Amino acid sequence: MGLVETLVAAPGLLVYDESSITEQSPVQLYEPFKELIASAREEVLIATAYLIPDQEFVDLLAQLVDRGVRVVVLTNSLATNNHTVAHTGYRHWRRRVLETGIELYESRQDAQSMGEYTVPPTVSGRMGYHSKAVVVDRERSFVGSPNIDPRSMILNAEVGFFVDSPVLAEQVAYLVERDIRPQNAWRVTIDEDGEIRWTGNPKTLTRQPARGFLQRVTEFFVNLLPLKGLA
Repeated sequence: MGLVETLVAAPGLLVYDESSITEQSPVQLYEPFKELIASAREEVLIATAYLIPDQEFVDLLAQLVDRGVRVVVLTNSLATNNHTVAHTGYRHWRRRVLETGIELYESRQDAQSMGEYTVPPTVSGRMGYHSKAVVVDRERSFVGSPNIDPRSMILNAEVGFFVDSPVLAEQVAYLVERDIRPQNAWRVTIDEDGEIRWTGNPKTLTRQPARGFLQRVTEFFVNLLPLKGLA
């Protein structure tokens, strides 16, 4: 009954990629996904577990910022990422994404909002961000399976809902805004000396947050590999 009471009735569009994807198959989801973001007049909130954009997507974000659109992106930090290789791909793009002028946030492994994502009797020792959503102008939203990375947008068969509903958009926006608060995420910026910084409550870090020394070492060596599609 509680679930029924929270449902929002609104016009929407279900879009999905064909399951038998080949090099000749059209990518059906990525184009309307980008078109939704490009249509923003005032604000775009993006939540994605993995952020490995291509140059076209980075240019899209830059164009929005140049138009005066507030662009917020929330993704995993090294500490909350469950795939070190995926984080390494993101690391290659992080500075370029920041240089567009967007607000970039990385989830904290000790996020206070962790309790919102667990159901008793399960207990989690750390946060791992898995949401995939977009909110445009607090009017339209997208919720689906794809991350912003080459595998999701080009190779995988993904599915998502495009919904025209200010009510739902406000609900999704609330969740993103909650998860970018200083107690839940690091605000990633470039300081006056050109160094990347991670600011949260109550401190600022001079190197990316990690779960420990072993994870840092692993990420360092993965970063040395000539992995295709990282940049």
